[in-house]
Amino acid sequence: MTISEIAKKANVSPATVDRVLHNRGRVSAATIQLIHDIIQENGFEPNQYARNLRLNKKYKFGVLIREFKSGDNSYWEILHDGCVAASKDMKSLSAQLIFKYFNDSPEKSLYNVGKQLLAQDIDGLVLAPNSSEEVARLLEEIDNLPYAFVNMSYPGASPLIDTSQNCSMAGSTAAKIMKMLKPDGKHFAAIGYKGKSNSSVQRMASFSNYFSERDNITVSNCLLDHTDSIKKQMLEFLSIHPELDGIFITNTYTYLYLDEIRHVFPNNRPAIIGYDAIPKNVELLESDKIDCLISQQPFSQGYNAVQQLYLHQILKNDECLEKSAPVTILFKENLGSYKATIRERFY
Repeated sequence: MTISEIAKKANVSPATVDRVLHNRGRVSAATIQLIHDIIQENGFEPNQYARNLRLNKKYKFGVLIREFKSGDNSYWEILHDGCVAASKDMKSLSAQLIFKYFNDSPEKSLYNVGKQLLAQDIDGLVLAPNSSEEVARLLEEIDNLPYAFVNMSYPGASPLIDTSQNCSMAGSTAAKIMKMLKPDGKHFAAIGYKGKSNSSVQRMASFSNYFSERDNITVSNCLLDHTDSIKKQMLEFLSIHPELDGIFITNTYTYLYLDEIRHVFPNNRPAIIGYDAIPKNVELLESDKIDCLISQQPFSQGYNAVQQLYLHQILKNDECLEKSAPVTILFKENLGSYKATIRERFY
């Protein structure tokens, strides 16, 4: 029972309860006895935050995400800003965020950068998994440290919080939307990114599986290597499949792939479902260059992960629940409402 709950039950102010608990100020004997009886009957849970202030406890939380260029409004920058926003909103809890950024180079791999972060004696970690091998190695180093997943999950792990989006659900949702956009379509494609993370592959697989149960529908898949010419790879793939009815782009790079699609289909373009409501992709939706976007709400992912870690570690809130990112479906018609009601940063 909290001070507020005791005060309500005793029909007194919280300040009166506080005076009784700390034996200061003038309170009638009858009220003192009533408050002690309520505590004896129901128990009292001291405010963990107040205890931390008395102990002058400072908390540190790590955030380990992919490296990004500041100002590019990418998925990773928006995720970063969500983490920062949560920390600012909870600044009274005497905690700080320490950011570390990994990339695909050996010296800045997720495992190596993660080890540096763990060495700073952090109280919790927000982690964006990439390759299974590196995540598995880092999780062995974490021991009992509470951690949260963003962007995607890692099978077999036990995060305290997982705010990532279900990749399989996103892929099958895209397939159903595609079927609605092109009810008579016979040939669709899924295009993604060939990297250490397998999120694109998972979305692509569930998109393909949806149509595998339907007769006379073909799905062609294409994973692009971003270390080579994207334009060349795209043109080669599309030249082999010149009669596509629809294309699902399974990652945030919709804006990078669209020029080649428009080049091959200058007039009657296929239906296009993009991924992630980042500014460059939103512009494509607003200008009718694509038909739909699926968003995983990176700002909210970062915000919820940090907020729940703070609540669990600082306030000892054991009611921390997973808040998986929803499969948000955006069309031009509902985009304005989404901007107005969801705490996402577009511009």
